[in-house]
This record gives sequence, C-alpha cells and structure tokens, in this order.
Amino acid sequence: MRGSERALILRPTTPDDFPEVQALFRDPAFEGWGGPGFRSDSQLREKYLGARLPDVECFLIEVDDRVAGFTQLYADGSGAGMDLILLPAERGKGLGRQVVEVVLERVRARGRTHFVVDPSPEDNDAVAFWHAVGFRGQGVLVHHLDDTGESSAD
Repeated sequence: MRGSERALILRPTTPDDFPEVQALFRDPAFEGWGGPGFRSDSQLREKYLGARLPDVECFLIEVDDRVAGFTQLYADGSGAGMDLILLPAERGKGLGRQVVEVVLERVRARGRTHFVVDPSPEDNDAVAFWHAVGFRGQGVLVHHLDDTGESSAD
C-alpha cells in the first residue's frame, strides 16, 4: 500500500447485506443515485444484493473494517463499466482511486478491451474525479485497456 492508502476490501454483496446496503442508500449522499429520490427496499434487494450476477457485480467498499461506499461493475459488450459512490466523509482521501485501480485489475484479468463510466454531466465533482483517474471523453468517459494491462487515455 502507498502511504495514504488504507486497508480496502471490495466485498461482493449478498442478500445478508441488506442492512448495510439499506443504511448506505438512506444516506443523503445516495439520494438520486440510480434514479430520482431514494431506492425502495424492494429495489435495493433486486438491484444491489447480487441478484443480477454475472452481468452486474455489486460490492460494498470496506475500509478500516467499516462500510465506506458502494460500487458495481457491469458487462458492456467487449468492455465493462462501473458505478461508484463513497460516503462524503470518505471522499478526497484517495479511496476512490484505490477502488478504481482494483476494479480495473479485475476488468483487465477478464480480457475486456474498454471500460466506461457515465457520470452526470452536471456533477462537476464526479466528472473531475473520473478525469483525475485517467478517463477521457464526453458524456460517457472511456478508459481503453491495451494488451499490456496499461491504461491509455483518449
């Protein structure tokens, strides 16, 4: 680990994680994530607790033995994409970059050729974050992966 990085675990969600997922998605920072307003309990169970495997993998982001956020990785043709949200107290500390690096390793290992994210264009902080970790483009930001496992920005 680099100096400021903390112990990170991406833990695949299961139905047993409903209390943790529900607590995250009730946090004001999650309002509007995945659509307007807050997700209902049935939507949380259906979308974020492993029911969409293998096409969509959902993970609780744990750091220092506590839940710090949520990410999901999804198949996108020959590539993959992800969604990522951290609790406000966890932002700006390098954790998001750590999560992206772990997910990119997973994507590369599966032989995917590109990786996309689609932050809301109005969310300047999200767009700035994705640019800072190497994504380029308009609307959908793309991170191309070459055969050596190195990433290259467009």
